[in-house]
Amino acid sequence: MGIGTSSPNEKLTVKGHVNIGGDGNYRLRVRHIDGKHFTSTSVDDLYLNHNTGEDVFVGFGGQDSNLFASGNVGIGTTDTQGFKLGVNGDIAALEVKIATYANWPDYVFKDTYSLPALKEVAQHIKDNGHLKDIPSAEKVKEDGFFLGDMNAKLLQKIEELTLYTIEQQKELETQNNKIESQNTKIEKLEKENEELKSLSKRLATIEALLNNQKQ
Repeated sequence: MGIGTSSPNEKLTVKGHVNIGGDGNYRLRVRHIDGKHFTSTSVDDLYLNHNTGEDVFVGFGGQDSNLFASGNVGIGTTDTQGFKLGVNGDIAALEVKIATYANWPDYVFKDTYSLPALKEVAQHIKDNGHLKDIPSAEKVKEDGFFLGDMNAKLLQKIEELTLYTIEQQKELETQNNKIESQNTKIEKLEKENEELKSLSKRLATIEALLNNQKQ
């Protein structure tokens, strides 16, 4: 269907501006922009420029935003800091997926992985105030962090913690076995002690009888 044009190139093609709301308080407005920058004064306006080979501009609530010729997208900002998408504000989503990640830390469970001793971990925390391979609070405040990389580092620490827990469980089981063995020995010694006490009483009785016979 074409509105304002007899040659639509999509299911719906509108030549001109689209105003949804009709009372002057635009809820959504989509229009082509010829310039590189724009300023919107209508709340909740959405501007898109899909001209071939041109930049794209997206602005909400009067924010001046810019998509550069490199193909980067800015929402609420004109500086994406070199990223494909820059958002000046919070983002809400039902789900976020990191498409691929080459160095997922399953290597922790391989026999070749050198698990740090807990003494080393404790010393690193004492000296630096944070876990090894995890950025400090100051570093995060200054540079931020990448979700994929941080999730991988956190998983690495969880897997290391799992190995520590498994090792501690083995040590506990070994100690419990030793304790059970010692308890068995103690019970055996106590039983032998009772038998010796009983034997001692019998000997004392026999000795008393022999003494009476001599008299």
